[in-house]
Amino acid sequence: MPTLNKIRTAIRGRQDPIPVDPALRSLRTALTLFFALDGLLFAGWVVRIPAIKEQTGASAGDLGLALLGVSAGAVATMTVTGRLGCATGSAATR
Repeated sequence: MPTLNKIRTAIRGRQDPIPVDPALRSLRTALTLFFALDGLLFAGWVVRIPAIKEQTGASAGDLGLALLGVSAGAVATMTVTGRLGCATGSAATR
C-alpha cells in the first residue's frame, strides 16, 4: 500500500481496507509478475556475459560496444513505438 494511503487511513482512523476494483487488482498482479519475470530473465542473461565474452573471444571494448549497441537499439525502438502510439492513438487497441 502506498505511503499516502497509509497516511490517509491513519488520519481518518479507518481500520477496514479501501475496496479495490477486481480488474485493477488483476492488472496490478499481472504487471508485477511481468516485471518479476523480466528481472529474472535479465539477471539470467547478465550472469552469462563473461561466458559469452570467453566463447566469442571478444575484447572488453568489443563487448562494451556490443552492449552499447543493444541499449541504443532499445532507445531507438522506444522512440519509434512512442511515435506510433501517438499516431494511432489508444482507440486502435480497444
